[in-house]
Amino acid sequence: MITIVGAGCIGNYLAYNLAKNGQEVRVIEEHLKVGKPLQCTGLTTHFLEGIINLKKDLVINRMKKVRVVAPNGKITDISLKKPEIVLDRCEFDNSLMEMAEKEGAKFLLGRKFVGFDGKKVQINNEYFDTNALVGADGPGSIVARTNNIYGNREFWTASQATIKGKWEKDTFIVWFGSLAPGFFAWCVPENEEIARVGLATKGNVINYFDKLVKDKGKILDRQGGLIPIYNKNLITEKNNVYLVGDAAMQVKATTGGGIIPGMLAAEELAKAIINKESYEKRWKKKIGKSLDMHLRLRKMLDKFNDKDYNKLIEMMDRESFKKILENADREFPSKLVMELLVKEPGLLKFIGKAI
Repeated sequence: MITIVGAGCIGNYLAYNLAKNGQEVRVIEEHLKVGKPLQCTGLTTHFLEGIINLKKDLVINRMKKVRVVAPNGKITDISLKKPEIVLDRCEFDNSLMEMAEKEGAKFLLGRKFVGFDGKKVQINNEYFDTNALVGADGPGSIVARTNNIYGNREFWTASQATIKGKWEKDTFIVWFGSLAPGFFAWCVPENEEIARVGLATKGNVINYFDKLVKDKGKILDRQGGLIPIYNKNLITEKNNVYLVGDAAMQVKATTGGGIIPGMLAAEELAKAIINKESYEKRWKKKIGKSLDMHLRLRKMLDKFNDKDYNKLIEMMDRESFKKILENADREFPSKLVMELLVKEPGLLKFIGKAI
């Protein structure tokens, strides 16, 4: 028996991969409804469709353009040859649960993980035998804490609102600079009337958030949470305890996106458990270099001031720059960085600034 704590999309996808390969799987979720509370924009790249067959009703919208806004108000629009996907996160998580259940995985909702002694897992006041324990329970992972593998963790604090207003349906917007220090702000439309607007920062997110959403429209609801900052030195495997997804900080440091890295890591964890191999070696071979590159780029951006962002976004308005970004694979950025440096050697000054 393998026990997974957390019935988000990563935990559910792991359960599916294990169960379809004949493993006994139990998934523990403290909330009564999977997918709630919402703590995500639901925006992901087209790469997701190469991992899983997405049902039409799981895709709320597709973004054909990204609008980048500089601190000085300069706007650069970039068309996307491969539109990005806006998911119904609640239904996406539930669809993965249904897939796992069809393969035989068992789900215990409204139940809380308490501890693990290496053989038995405590759930509420009950004890269950288990051969392995997986923490897919988010950035503050209780599995990591109770098994002494929490490590040194840093986070951005994110705040988001669903806002009724007037939006360009196929265009998502990102604002850089002092509006959201150390990260960025975003607007992801669901349709012409509803959008998910938010930002993340290491500072006082509420003050920045209030300024961002002022006069944007009617706030229908609010969400918030922590976005993990990738740490390659974090322990994700200890004896028969494993961490995956946000619990393992497997998140792109440039965008905060964790759905695709987490799902790819879940595939590697399933293979490692089934074949009795090293999970850490498998996931680092699969996505480690990519996550390292995202982190290097983030560290560079952390040293930017508003003037630097103004210059960078001005460069992005050049046709040579735009053509590369239009076709870019933003999941694995190494190739993108090299192409940009060849076409735009002026970018070297930004790299030099960050060193």
